[in-house]
Amino acid sequence: MEKDSEILKQLKSINGKLDILINLTRLSAPKQKPTKEEEKIFSLCNMKNTVADMIEKTGKKRGNVEVVLISLRNKSLINSNNIKDKETGKRKTVYSKV
Repeated sequence: MEKDSEILKQLKSINGKLDILINLTRLSAPKQKPTKEEEKIFSLCNMKNTVADMIEKTGKKRGNVEVVLISLRNKSLINSNNIKDKETGKRKTVYSKV
């Protein structure tokens, strides 16, 4: 039991160091740009549009919009933000450029 605890502690330490290395690698890599296909969705990342809004404005299917958002997030070009909708008072996820 004690041995398992020590192994878990070491794995968490390694994971933290890997996170630091990944972040340093991203900082040293040249900034990526959206592709032509991603540009439509990227232009809608203005802290106003939800996935549903992007589907309506681009005519793309939900899966396609979500794949593009994941790609843009992986390129560190956008962030997702949970905000309170002024009209409904409900929380919603919108996207912003980094």
